[in-house]
Amino acid sequence: MKAFALVSAPFHIICLSEAIDYFKINELHIVFHADENTEASRQMRSVLENLKNVKKTIHFLEPSYLYKKSLEDRIGYYGDVLSKIDRNSFQYVFFSDFRVQWQKDLIDGFQKSKRIMLDDGSITLAFIHFHLPNNAFFALPNFGTSARRQYAEDIKLNYGIVPQSDSDIDLFTIFYREKVTGKKVFPNTLAKLHRQYTNIDKSTEVIIGAKIVDRGFCDKTEYLQMLDKINSNCKGKIIYFPHRGESADHQSEIKSTFPQFEFIAPSTSIELWLLMQQHPPATFHGYVSTAFFIINMCFPQITLKCYRPSDRVINNMQDIKVYGSTLYNYSQVTRLFYSKLPKSVELIQL
Repeated sequence: MKAFALVSAPFHIICLSEAIDYFKINELHIVFHADENTEASRQMRSVLENLKNVKKTIHFLEPSYLYKKSLEDRIGYYGDVLSKIDRNSFQYVFFSDFRVQWQKDLIDGFQKSKRIMLDDGSITLAFIHFHLPNNAFFALPNFGTSARRQYAEDIKLNYGIVPQSDSDIDLFTIFYREKVTGKKVFPNTLAKLHRQYTNIDKSTEVIIGAKIVDRGFCDKTEYLQMLDKINSNCKGKIIYFPHRGESADHQSEIKSTFPQFEFIAPSTSIELWLLMQQHPPATFHGYVSTAFFIINMCFPQITLKCYRPSDRVINNMQDIKVYGSTLYNYSQVTRLFYSKLPKSVELIQL
């Protein structure tokens, strides 16, 4: 089987690796949205190049070309990818983010392939609970005038990009136990990540960093207060594993406030980091994130403690501009994420 895949984050690549086996893919054309010059991107590319049992081609999409150019240049940049391949030869098209235009456009360029969405982390829960009940796969905000949007559609026609019905798109997801109506759900059990350890390090604990200050979900003071609460609950060595989206300034402030924390450079995902450990830390702490769902599935010996901010902080999230969807606000999805945490995760109210 031959597949076309769109990825831009470490967890996309983990899911793609699982999809290769599940759907029996032996040839893969990967469109990798990343800055080639960063260490994180080089690490992700290395993982892509080492995918087993599949012939692969990797095509980089530089972020600067997608967001800072004219419509002609921007659409042409990814439209050229379609012009250089035989689209009718692909049985599957995998994409990973229902919140971005370029992914919608690229999958709309395939009329005969089966289109399947991989997980983009826990935001898949928002898709299941807010998009599907509204019979909407993509619900992207409109930008610019109606004339400009029509002009964009006209440009896309030159590359064979034609809006299609979302009805034939299915899911390959770790959240396969969620009730889903009208879509086929293929279970992603993350089989390649599962591991049992002979021993775990009870003297070391990990804090999973979150991008919530950079996103405006809370201010620096509130985030540092959360870290202080976590610090008071830890008994030994503490490792801070930053989110790859946490700014350098934010990390510097954490380092100066908590000099006892040992920082790990986020050049790989926390799941792949865990897979490489012989004796991993026994306990992980943090704000709700995809990592809690994955670690619970794949590394059951590890204790998980998730910290919930105050209702005031969560309520204030409803006023923050939402990325890539018109069907929910951040207050709603944050409450959803906490409500869906596995029962084995200890929930601690701040």
